[in-house]
Amino acid sequence: MSYTIKKDKKRRRFPVRLLLVLLLLLIITGSGMKFGIIPGGEILFGVDGIIPQQQAEPEPAPVKEVTIEVSEDQVIVDGNLTDWTALEDLIKDAGENESFLLRDQQAIKETFEQVVELLQQYDRDYTLVE
Repeated sequence: MSYTIKKDKKRRRFPVRLLLVLLLLLIITGSGMKFGIIPGGEILFGVDGIIPQQQAEPEPAPVKEVTIEVSEDQVIVDGNLTDWTALEDLIKDAGENESFLLRDQQAIKETFEQVVELLQQYDRDYTLVE
């Protein structure tokens, strides 16, 4: 008995080379995932492989200016005559977005220095204006 083999039959092969090339590219680039040899894939594509959206920065709060006028031995805040306890409460409770304008209207030196010391005691920003 003689067996004959058909030589014209083509052998079907799975595309192993193509899969190896794709797997190699995936390992090298990481395609935005946490694995990969090239660093920065997660910066470009995000940790989840999604391109991150840039968020708009919030606008800073507007600066509120409080005018303090010292005239002789009187303290006037925004046009209203105030006493020392009200002035101290105002300066103590001032927020981050408040700045003080300090005006000398022929004040007594001691009174003016007390107002400046009060502002410095609570670490508040102030500007001397003419």
